[in-house]
Parts: sequence; structure tokens; C-alpha cells
Amino acid sequence: MLFSQIHNTTVLSLWGLITHRLMVNSAVWMSILHGRETHLFPYLAGTLLWIIVEEKAFIVNTLKNYVDSNCRTLPDRNNTAIAGSSMGAYISLFAVILRQDVFSKVGVFSPALWFNDSAMLNFIQENNIVEDLTVYLDVGTQETSGMREDFPEVYISGAEKLCVSLRKQRNVTIDYHLWGGDTHSESAWAKRFPEMLKLFYC
Repeated sequence: MLFSQIHNTTVLSLWGLITHRLMVNSAVWMSILHGRETHLFPYLAGTLLWIIVEEKAFIVNTLKNYVDSNCRTLPDRNNTAIAGSSMGAYISLFAVILRQDVFSKVGVFSPALWFNDSAMLNFIQENNIVEDLTVYLDVGTQETSGMREDFPEVYISGAEKLCVSLRKQRNVTIDYHLWGGDTHSESAWAKRFPEMLKLFYC
């Protein structure tokens, strides 16, 4: 499952999933188009209500059930991953920790931890990861969303804090990459996406 931040197109084409050789006969991918930022800011009103009630419930109870019922999938957690970029990475990490019974892998591309880093880090600390979890985490050295003067440093420091926090969990295997020169863009994530595929499925 993938979260895209671009309207009127799909992450499948933007990230090259349709033609990538690692995708052939290997996986079923669901691209989740968003843009409803209030739904992606779980601490906007000081609550996890948005992600728990709306995003996670929809993904697990509606979308995944539909695909498992209508496609030839391997529905167990060992064969189920979720991934996203920027705020999509933020929500993907929440989802995988909240539903460890469903997901065993998460791709965290350029996480927007700057939005509320203490909330995310406290959430990880307060919720034990009891099932084996594989995490692909990355960030570029030229990331910016144009909203703060301390970009790109804030993206790098956020990813590094996240890496340290996750490594404190005994059941987490994490693969962290710092990509020199990469920006906060779909083209950068498309270039890096095969690294996650190799980690998860090769």
C-alpha cells in the first residue's frame, strides 16, 4: 500500500512501479491518493482520532479486505507492507505500529517528522513492537517543503532521530539510507524505491 501526495495521477506511474522489473509477477500494489491534510495530521487536534478511525480503519477493514477477496493475494502479515513519503511516511509508520497483526514491513521515505517529532517519538517509545518488523527508512540531503528556514537539516535530523528510536525496539530490523543530493520529490522517491523492494522481497 502506498500513499501519494500528487493529485490527478498515481504513485504507481510516478514511482515507476508499472514498469519496474521487480514488480512483475511479484506483488499487488494499492496506491492511496490523498491530499486531505487534516486526515494526515494525527496530532492537529491533540488526538489520534483521524488515523485510527479513518485512515487505518479504511486501509485494513475496507481496502485490504476488498483486494484480498478479489485478487490472488497472500493476505498474511508476512506478505503485507505499507509505505509512504513525507506525511504519507508519517501515517504509514503509525499504521504499522498500531496494526502489527496486519503489517510486517514499512517503507518510510523522507518522513515529515518535523510536523511533530516529539509526538511520533513518544508514540514509538510507548508502544512496544512485539512482532518482527522490517523498516526501510531514507532521506535526501536536499529535502525541503519550502515551509521552514531550517530545511533540509530538519528532514535529516528527523530521520536520524527516528532511526535511533526504532533501533531501541528489539524486534525491528531497520535499513537506513542518507541520499546525497536528493530532493523532496516524486522523482527522488522513484529512484530510491527499488532499494525498498530489494529489502522486502529479494
